[in-house]
Amino acid sequence: MKISKSFTLIEIIIVIGVIGMALPIFFTIILAILQQQTRIYALQEIKRQGDGIVASINNTIKNNAIEIYADQAFTTAECSLAASSYSSANGEDFFLKDRLGNWFNFHLLMPGASMASDSAVTHISLNNDKVTIDNFSISCYRRGAYTPPIVSLNFKVNYGSTASLNYKTKVKLRSY
Repeated sequence: MKISKSFTLIEIIIVIGVIGMALPIFFTIILAILQQQTRIYALQEIKRQGDGIVASINNTIKNNAIEIYADQAFTTAECSLAASSYSSANGEDFFLKDRLGNWFNFHLLMPGASMASDSAVTHISLNNDKVTIDNFSISCYRRGAYTPPIVSLNFKVNYGSTASLNYKTKVKLRSY
């Protein structure tokens, strides 16, 4: 009697069937892992950009701002009286005066684009082109006559349609 060392047709069909059932499951798992890595990268980029914007705005306002105005000519002072408040939807009409008498502000270049810091001297984009900024608003309020104004900022950082984070911060002006 001769012993065969090969596979039968039925064994080959069973192996092909098992592989055919296992491959879609394997590829589904790999696809889910890749999608999760893409989302993690997007969230890391959003967090990095958003934290950078908040830090830049906080430092600039804390170190430089002494008064708030609704125009570049410093004719309409805002949040200068006790229990007063002022708000701007996109930052275009919210100007801060520094101790040297120059103005600066923070605003959206256009909705869904980037945020910028403008001054009498420079223009600086606060984020790169990997993320976009939406829903930017800046406001101030003053609780009492002997307390400095507090500037409140809200904005949303987006990474395409993959992910987004909302940011809110408050900064107290220095009293000079």
